[in-house]
Parts: sequence; C-alpha cells; structure tokens
Amino acid sequence: MKSIKELCVLREGALEVRVGEQIENLEEDIRGTDGRAFFAGTYVTRGLEELVRKAVARLAGQSSCAGVVLKQALGGGKTHLMKCAALLAADPELRREVMPGVPHINDFGAARVAAFNGRNRPPGFFWGEIARQLGLPNAFTTLEAPDSGAWKNLFRRAGGPLLVMLDEMPPYFEYYATQPSGNGTVADIISNAYTNMLVAARETGQAFMIVSTLEGAHARGSRFMNHALRDAVNDGERRMLDSVTPVELEGNEIYGILRRRLFRSLPPEEVIAGVAEDFRRSLEEGVKAGVLDAAALQDADSIRQTYPFHPSFSKIAALFKDNEGFQQTRGLLELASRLLKSIWQGSSGDACLAGAQHFDPSLADVRDKFRDIARLDGALARDIWNEQGDAFAQELDRRNGHACATRAAMMLMMSSLAENAGAETVRGLAPRELFRYVTAPGAAVAPFREALEELRGRAWYLHEEDGRLYFDRNENLTSKLSRRRKSWLTPPSSVLRLRTGCAPPWRASACCTSPCRGTRPRRRPACVPWGISRKRTTCCSSTAPAAWGI
Repeated sequence: MKSIKELCVLREGALEVRVGEQIENLEEDIRGTDGRAFFAGTYVTRGLEELVRKAVARLAGQSSCAGVVLKQALGGGKTHLMKCAALLAADPELRREVMPGVPHINDFGAARVAAFNGRNRPPGFFWGEIARQLGLPNAFTTLEAPDSGAWKNLFRRAGGPLLVMLDEMPPYFEYYATQPSGNGTVADIISNAYTNMLVAARETGQAFMIVSTLEGAHARGSRFMNHALRDAVNDGERRMLDSVTPVELEGNEIYGILRRRLFRSLPPEEVIAGVAEDFRRSLEEGVKAGVLDAAALQDADSIRQTYPFHPSFSKIAALFKDNEGFQQTRGLLELASRLLKSIWQGSSGDACLAGAQHFDPSLADVRDKFRDIARLDGALARDIWNEQGDAFAQELDRRNGHACATRAAMMLMMSSLAENAGAETVRGLAPRELFRYVTAPGAAVAPFREALEELRGRAWYLHEEDGRLYFDRNENLTSKLSRRRKSWLTPPSSVLRLRTGCAPPWRASACCTSPCRGTRPRRRPACVPWGISRKRTTCCSSTAPAAWGI
C-alpha cells in the first residue's frame, strides 16, 4: 500500500504552521480581505453553516433571533466564523457562490458591518467605535453608557441590515474592572452598555449581533460578560440569543479543516475507499485473533472522512483540548503540521494514515510542541528518545530491529498530555486501544505487544491506572527501585578511595592518626562509613582490596 507521502500533495508552508501566525484580528481582517481567496481555505463546519443561516434570516427580516453567542476556548475558531459572517453579509454575490442553499440568501443586499475586538481600548469605548464604523462618529458624544433608546436610534440612523460583532470581550471587561468609577468600576458601566445594545438589537428588525466568549480564560472579565448576557438574553418566554459552537473537535469535521488548510490535493475517492478496505481487513484479522474488540471495525468506516489522518487522531487530541493555553483548533492545526513533518521529513515516511504513533521525537519541532502542551520532559528523555540514544524505547528498537517501542510510546505520550486534574480527566490508553490504533495493513500487532510489555517493565515514567497506561511527570516504582538498587551496588566515595589507594595528602589526617607512610593507623579512620568492620588491616595507602576489613 502506498503511503500518504506518495499519494498526497501538501500546501506551501504546511510543515511549518505556527499558532502565532494563525491568530486573526477581526477589525483588521474584514477590511480589504479577498472573500473568494479566504473561503478557498475555509472548511464549512456545522457551526459556520448554523451561524450563516441565523444571520441571513435575521438580516432578511425573517427571524426573531437577534444574535448568537460563539462559545469555545481560545483558538477554537470563533474569530474565523465572525470573519466568514462579515464577508458574506457585505457581499451578496459571494453569499450566492459560497452558501447557495441557505434560505433567504437573496432577500437583502449588502449589509453594514461593524466589528470590535476586546483587546483594543479606543478612547470612546466600544460604543463609540461601533458608531464610527457605522458612519455616525458623533452619535455618542459623552462617555456615559448609551441606553437601549440611544442604541435603537443609532441602528435606525445607520439604516438597512446591520451586522455588529464583538470579539474577545472578556479581556476588555477585565481591564476596566480595575478602573474605579463611583461605587463600582468602569466595567459596570460597560456591562450596562453591552446589555442595552443587545436589547436594542432585539427590537430592531434587521440588526444581528455576534458575540464571543473565552471559555476557561479571563475569569473575572468573563463573569462581567456573562452577567450582561444573562440580563439580555431572556425576554419573557423567548430567547434573544442562541449559542453556536464553531468546531466540534470530537467529530470528523476537524479533519475537513485540516485537509483544507494543509493539503493541496488528495488521491481520488476510489483510492481512499481502497485504503479503508485494506484497514478493515487488518482490523478483522485482529478481531478474529482476539487482540481487538469488534468496535475497532468502526475505524474503517470513518477513514473516508478522516483520510489522510487516522480516526484516532482527534479522539486522542480531545483528551487534552481543555488544557490551559492549548488553542484548540489552532493548536490542533499546528500539532497536525508537526505530525506531517514527521512523515515528510522524519522517520515515519511509511505511514498509510497519519496517527499519533508517527510523531518523530528526533525532530526538535515535535518535542517543542509536546512541551508546549504539557511538560513531560523526563518521560520523553528517559523513556522514549534522547540525543545519546540510550532512552529505553531507543534501546528496545535497536535490539528488536523495528520502531514499535518508540511508536507505541509516542502514542501513549500524546494520550498523556491532559493536565486539568479532576474526576473527569482521562489520560492514557488501554493496551487494546493502543493495538487498535496502530493496526495497519502489513503491520503486525505482535511486535507492538512485545514492545509494550517491555516498556511496562523498564520505563521510569510510565504509570497504569484503571487499566490505562500513561506517562507522568513523576517517576514510577520501577525507577525508584532502580535508583535504590544502584545506590546499594555503588560503594560510597570514601570506600572507593580506600579501595583504590591513599586519600589525598590534604585529607591524610582525616584517615590516619599520622601521615601515611606505610604504617598502620592507631585507630579507625573517621572516614570509614557505618557498617564496615573495625578490624585493622593495612594503612589506607595500601593497594590491598580488603583495606579496613571491607
């Protein structure tokens, strides 16, 4: 079977994706962006389609839903969806090309768009900036929070369908929560203006709001924002705002994003279907042999949607998606880039599907990315790979003539990156899960099973809990026993000195009652450790191996 390296063509820069280079700025990016080029690199997720349907219906005057709240952690795709909505709202022709099946797509022309990023702090606050972008810079002449009537007047004067977007507002609230004002803070004033804006949008027929939250970050600012949302979203018996999740990391649509952003071309569908069937046969053999569970056959059904990645890639990544600082969609895009680099430039060029076992730890970019997600440096250097070549997995692979130990260890390493301690935190894989994910055409499971058993007996940082194997920062019992055994077998330095010859001249008085001249000392040297016989033999200058009765 041909490898993905032989069947796929990468986009330029696919092996060097960096999280920092993927960060989008809403206010800057919607001005002058080529919509067609932008959507050429955009995969339409269910979240994006839902957002566009709701926005189009409202802007066409056919919906009572006045907006949506985008909920996901940092780097989850919220800003990207806002950019999509802005470009489509402002360009009727682009709407028809990109989303032709959306109801009411032709029922309005170009909408007016205003966008604000909460990491900016203009002098007129966010309401002054929105008024400026809507062509009414003098609408709010004071720094007082506009009430709902002032907002409605602004929307009416701006005219036509209006799309207003507020991105990353928790940092904005958090900053102004430190600025006192009267009996409260400036954040209280901003919260009031925020609520009034949302209420006014509800009462303006063709105004649509898109706001985003940052789950798991900026806790103080998020509390202010959530309070403002709670004040605005409930209106008697009907809801004003709906929630939309930009990307479901646990599903298959993340593979659509990875394929669109990283690959220029993939093999024809019939070739991918053939790969899926070959994997099915390998999985069926494993089930018949009792090595795999019948559920493993589901992987073959998913390969058509996940190719050129193994279906397990997103499942394992979902274990650490809530790590503090991990930027979900952006972070997974960079991680996938490092996986492809391991295949195109590293030691895993034979991969038929890209899976966690194919990460090449000899690449500095791979090690750095794993370190960014969770610091398991000790496990990586002692158990998997180091420059000296004496990590346990390296030694096993040299002895056995294959890379099964390193590949099994790298899959366990990726499954061990979850850091949020708690009852729901899951780390590691059960052995049968690992065997399921490494099963491939022409790759027997037996070498992986043997390598895993040896790792369980020798690795210092590999732990087992509830049947799942995972790497941890703390050493295991094997390591502690190994260190203790080494300390038992290695004599103290003072004993080595007695065995090999006389102590240095400046320490002679510590060993003998008089300088060493081949005579026996009159009393036991102070440097002889506990447990050594008091029997006098020869002086410490003697080369006799039994000096001081050892």
